Amino acid sequence: MKTRYIVIFVVVFILIIAGVFLGRATTSYAAQVVVTEKGSQIGIAPFTDRIDFGDIPQGTGISKTVTLENMGANNNHIRIYRWGGIWSFVKIDPGTSFVLEGGETQDIKMSITIPETATVGDKFTGRIFILQLP
Repeated sequence: MKTRYIVIFVVVFILIIAGVFLGRATTSYAAQVVVTEKGSQIGIAPFTDRIDFGDIPQGTGISKTVTLENMGANNNHIRIYRWGGIWSFVKIDPGTSFVLEGGETQDIKMSITIPETATVGDKFTGRIFILQLP
């Protein structure tokens, strides 16, 4: 019986440590886009604490760039996870998994294209998580 409690304690402790580590190694951004009528102007939103693609007309696209810099000497393995309705429209370049070498800088380009069939006034949202592992 005592061994069972020790095992449970160890598992919980490991999960807490893993959660703290992943929380510190992850950056999360809210993302959104609003569909406007085909032929209207693109409304560009400022880049602050979120990735806001602005107001994009049907059949039109735009890109946003996030720059990552590895200021350490060791390589970081980068994984990008997407969540939400916006991500069916978004392409990420150089992809969702790559290595950022020590001292290296990498631009992550997120390009969105709104289908011509999207409904005017729809707002698509989601989140992007950038996970950095040694």
